[in-house]
Formats: sequence, structure tokens, C-alpha cells
Amino acid sequence: MNFKNLKDLEKHLNNQMKDALLQVKEEVYSIIAEKLLQYYEEYTPVKYKRTYQLLKSLVKTEVIPTGHGFKANVYFDLSKIHYKNEKHSTAEIVKDALNGQHGHFGCNYMPKGKWTSIWGESMLILDLDDYGVIDLIVQALKNRGIEVRQNIK
Repeated sequence: MNFKNLKDLEKHLNNQMKDALLQVKEEVYSIIAEKLLQYYEEYTPVKYKRTYQLLKSLVKTEVIPTGHGFKANVYFDLSKIHYKNEKHSTAEIVKDALNGQHGHFGCNYMPKGKWTSIWGESMLILDLDDYGVIDLIVQALKNRGIEVRQNIK
């Protein structure tokens, strides 16, 4: 590839970075959403009415420029969740759900079995280590022909 000047090179690299981050964001969202659906499918509640609030709270943002690159987020928006539980906060209940607990915190009527750990199983599939999504972004850039060296390991 030939560039007329540094500005053209910078524009090309920025486009590649934005596309790589978009790809990684979609991959992360897709895997978490898949595990979330698996979680919902494995148990039908008998003591409460399912509201699907956790499912509806999974959010992915647009890729936006920052001062020196781009950012995007995939997260559970707790402001979209309104559980009626006087003993435990929404954050506690969501944490339990992400770790495979169905229903409210500490329910003892659940059938025995292994339930989907939404967060843990998603992270295993994504093969994330201490550096989080950095490895995924580096790989996405390499797939676009941009050689990246990591000096953080």
C-alpha cells in the first residue's frame, strides 16, 4: 500500500483500528448474548414470573473516537433492571446470575445441576487472560495486515 503523506497513513490506520474494534465488540457481545440465552433456556421458573430484564440489559455501544484511538463497551446496564427484592441489591442479583444462579440470591428451591455461568463461560470462549480484549484487538489488526507487537506480557 502506498500513501501520499502521513495524514493518509494515519487515516488508513484509524479506519483499520475502528474496524478491528467493531469486530471485537460484536464478537464479545455475540458470545455473551449466546450464553445469556442459554442461561434463560435451561430453567423455567416456577416461583416467579420471568421478566427478561437481564437479557434486555445487555448493551453494546457504538465505536467512538477518543483522544488517541477508539473505544466501545459491552456491558450489563443495571439501570435497565428493576428487581423487587428487599434483601439484595440489583448488582448482587446480577452478579449471581452471571455466575449461574437462577432466580433471586440464595433461593433454595432450585433443582440441583450445573447452570450456565454467563460471564465465566463467555470469558473462556473468548480466551481472555489478564490483558482482556487487548489480545483480541491485536489479532483483529493482524488479520487486517497491520503488524502489532505486544510488549506488555
